[in-house]
Amino acid sequence: MSAICGIWRMDGAPLHPADFTSALALHAGEPHTLIQSGVGFACANQPIFRHEATQQPSLIDHLLIAADARIDNRADLRGQLGLAGDANDTELIARAYLHWGSACAEHLIGDYAFAIYDTLQQRLLCVRDHAGVRPLYFYQQAGYFAFASSIKALLELPGVPRAFDEREIAAFLIDMTNPALETTFYRDIYKLRFGYQLMVDPDGV
Repeated sequence: MSAICGIWRMDGAPLHPADFTSALALHAGEPHTLIQSGVGFACANQPIFRHEATQQPSLIDHLLIAADARIDNRADLRGQLGLAGDANDTELIARAYLHWGSACAEHLIGDYAFAIYDTLQQRLLCVRDHAGVRPLYFYQQAGYFAFASSIKALLELPGVPRAFDEREIAAFLIDMTNPALETTFYRDIYKLRFGYQLMVDPDGV
């Protein structure tokens, strides 16, 4: 299992590893950070199986990737992509993206939430598995995008405000049902729906 988070500062503001420390402070495992061209990913890894990546985020070819994933059809993917038997799940996802592009999730079976920043295309892809086992939350404003495995981690990232969405709270109290899948109790913080993907580029989401 992994806790992941990331920031894309399209406004040119600098990023530092310390920006991600608080977001991952509550998670076990040594946090790692990778920053490339205004995009920063961080991950606190707690690998259970040997096929899981032991250190993330990773830079694979021109892709910056962070994943909380357990891929079940890894043998089939290795055959289709011509990969060695020791390729971990994060590498499988990255190679699947290089091969199939944004349609890569159609070829993945398992539990996963991941983010890939394509340095050549200057776009960020966030994907969540079809069953919704691994969560992913995001916040977006002009020139700024952030994501994380949990709302608590997202709120610790610089630039993400702690502002309650009173309309969502009121709707929950009146109906006594869960809020809409994509909304949360925090203003401008959304949950990526399971089985969905989100593409971000300088023009927006």
